[in-house]
Amino acid sequence: MPAKRGQPVKLNPDTKARLLLALRAGNYRYAAAAYAGIHIDTFMTWMDRGRKALRSGTPDMFSELLTEVEQTEHQAEAEMVLIWRTHMKNDYRAIRDFLERRHSNTGKWSRREVIAHEAPVETPDGATVADPFCKRLAQNPEALAAYGDLLAALDREQTSTG
Repeated sequence: MPAKRGQPVKLNPDTKARLLLALRAGNYRYAAAAYAGIHIDTFMTWMDRGRKALRSGTPDMFSELLTEVEQTEHQAEAEMVLIWRTHMKNDYRAIRDFLERRHSNTGKWSRREVIAHEAPVETPDGATVADPFCKRLAQNPEALAAYGDLLAALDREQTSTG
């Protein structure tokens, strides 16, 4: 029987236990992988290998890991939601946040943000301004003329004293 080639697989009981522990605590996969001492790419490769093994009907250690990872993530999420719900009795923000996230795809409870966009206004002399103060000036020719006179007076004062 020929010897197996390549690097030994880092998936061992200790690595698996550390991965599942970190995931059960609610960590993201990249953080769980780092905690277990492996790179996230290695972890994702194992998940891909597990999916392929399940599709082909030949379960192996990677498909077992995939199943346990998914179960652990679902369990952690359910536990976190339960903890979150306990705060709803005393804090309206917990209710609001729960509903925002629970119904984020419907928009029913999502936050509504208003983004204002002010289009530039053209002044009588053809200049374009976007500043709100300048817009008001541009829409009032008398105020614009008075502001222009003020700037000219300040400019004269500065050049005469300068």
